[in-house]
Amino acid sequence: MPINSRRLKHIFSDLSYIGEESDGSITRLALTDEDKSARDRFIQLLCEHDLSVRVDDFGNIYGRLEGKNPSSPPIVIGSHLDTVRHGGLYDGTVGVTAGLEILIALKEEQWKPDIPIEVVSFTNEEGARFPHPMLGSSALVNAAPEKTIREMKDSEGFTFQQELERIGYDGERNARLNRVHMYCEIHIEQGPLLEKSNKPIGIIKGIQGLSWHKVIFKGRSDHAASTPYHDRQDPMRATVHTMEKLYEKAEQQLTTGTFTIGKVEVQPNISNVIAKEVTTFLDIRNQDKKALQKDVDTIRSVIHDCNTSENVEIQDLAFQHPVTFSSRLLEELENICGQSGIETETMFSGAGHDAIYMPRLGETIMMFVPSKDGISHSKEEYSDWKDIYQSAEILYELVKKESSLSKSSTFMKEANK
Repeated sequence: MPINSRRLKHIFSDLSYIGEESDGSITRLALTDEDKSARDRFIQLLCEHDLSVRVDDFGNIYGRLEGKNPSSPPIVIGSHLDTVRHGGLYDGTVGVTAGLEILIALKEEQWKPDIPIEVVSFTNEEGARFPHPMLGSSALVNAAPEKTIREMKDSEGFTFQQELERIGYDGERNARLNRVHMYCEIHIEQGPLLEKSNKPIGIIKGIQGLSWHKVIFKGRSDHAASTPYHDRQDPMRATVHTMEKLYEKAEQQLTTGTFTIGKVEVQPNISNVIAKEVTTFLDIRNQDKKALQKDVDTIRSVIHDCNTSENVEIQDLAFQHPVTFSSRLLEELENICGQSGIETETMFSGAGHDAIYMPRLGETIMMFVPSKDGISHSKEEYSDWKDIYQSAEILYELVKKESSLSKSSTFMKEANK
């Protein structure tokens, strides 16, 4: 078969272990030295296989196999190389690795595509360092003001632009991706559905919308031993009470979506000091646009009902509407899988991915491979290589078909008008 399994594993190992911690987890936060090492190695691999390289002014990296019509919108295969803190090997890296291997395999076959084919690694997909997930891909479609993105700060006060320049990945504005013939992404599922249904491939109809919020509970620091309860202004009590009410409401009403409190920060965070401030970070998701807004309104209402305006502040961090992907490409993938006797599951993605912004640039589709026990963002994260290899084979066939304009169903529809 065209995809070289041994080389696919080798490329994956080259990239995925960068940033390995002593406990076996991976920390490769966006624009850190570890991220720079992964970026450098990715570019080295692109150059080793004679693929042209460019970097845009948000640090997105592109490798390109030229087509007979260089000015045509390219086929783009993408994902990301950054991780969460103490994450796993597979999240994001599988998609970048598969994309690179597909380009190498096409080149080895001496395939002459009618249109260019690219692999891209996007910047700060996780949002684990700079609090805007899918930052590099969202910037391409002006999902947030450019000034806001460049001035965004991490927990230590460093801005996105400062760190982009520090690691040497502040590329060229004219290198940005602005149109695609097709965007496709292979990703681990990060959930249990495929494993439970015993299906090796998930074909993704779309991605749930998300809304991220910071809720700050304010109080007054005092000595834990000598301050009577009736004299305390303890934001921790307000936080715990509000959290309990939020989870109760979520279980009762958010039947089609999810609600998570994933991060809590306490100031000054000393065991014998009453907190001055407690900050919680909320994650709300739904695959329906109206339902997502209703969920956000419900959560806001609970927070305000439990607190006064003086002791709580809600800040909006990020919002992304749900998206649906190309039904044509979904059908193409189903046909390819069916012809190979591969069972598939058609599903929505619960997690956000760079693909969520790509429909603004052209037709988009995603594939999932199963995650063992549904685990992700953990050193226990694992996907079977048989499934990864098979997904790369399937996408190879789709890319090859779409890059031949005489065989592409899009071309045929245009020609028959």
